[in-house]
Amino acid sequence: MKILKGMGALALLSLMSPVLSAGININTADSVALADGLKGVGPRLAESIIAYREANGRYWAVEDLVQVKGIGVRLVDDNRDIIEVWVEPEEQDITDFSGEAMPIPIHEIY
Repeated sequence: MKILKGMGALALLSLMSPVLSAGININTADSVALADGLKGVGPRLAESIIAYREANGRYWAVEDLVQVKGIGVRLVDDNRDIIEVWVEPEEQDITDFSGEAMPIPIHEIY
């Protein structure tokens, strides 16, 4: 019986793992978090990620990082499981053109 309870708890934790992820949000992370958290990214490249973000606006997808000079597809692929691009709800426009509130899809928050 204890084994079944343990397996149930493990299954529950595996379902919650996207919520509990410790990824690096490239839209909010500072240069230290980027350099420490992403494979192949040092302080100079971390500053370039932030400079691109400040000049061009938020990253909409992980693949947007290849627009930063010095970042290629391989670096993005090596960090795909770590990188997050979600935005804070207050950053999103959650109204449609009629002015009615619209729900935010959960995949855009997490």
